[in-house]
Amino acid sequence: MKMEILIYPSNLLLMKSKEVDDIANVSDNSEIQTLIDHMVRTVYENDGVGLAANQIGQSKRIIIYDKDKVLINPYDIKMSGDFRSIEECLSIMDMYIKKPIPVIVDRFEKIIVRGFDRDGKDVRLSETYSTAACLQHEIDHLNGILTIHRCSQLFYDRFVRFVV
Repeated sequence: MKMEILIYPSNLLLMKSKEVDDIANVSDNSEIQTLIDHMVRTVYENDGVGLAANQIGQSKRIIIYDKDKVLINPYDIKMSGDFRSIEECLSIMDMYIKKPIPVIVDRFEKIIVRGFDRDGKDVRLSETYSTAACLQHEIDHLNGILTIHRCSQLFYDRFVRFVV
């Protein structure tokens, strides 16, 4: 089932998501497994790359990245380097043309992230450039931070004035 994606300025997008409890039994949790399946389907059906659970109204620390990879309760453990990323977000839309707005965001070039996969197994990822940016973008969502909060003040002011 395709889930409806929340659009800024929805309040849930601005709140920190809650950790998924009982990681040891997450593979047997049909609610979590169904949510993950819905999130992956929603990414594909919206031609996205990633999605955070709060973008579909679920305050859970679950992200999809690289279209179908899952990370539960992710956290950054090391970041280095800098690069400019041009990002779109399914929750940041130009409401006149119903398309995501590209935003230039400063990101870390390399990131090491820990979390759990959909089976509850410990995962350690070391990623660079576009995948690193995707992980940072989705983890930002879990912390109530959107791309428009990381862009220039001028862009943010214009966005809020003309798009929202």
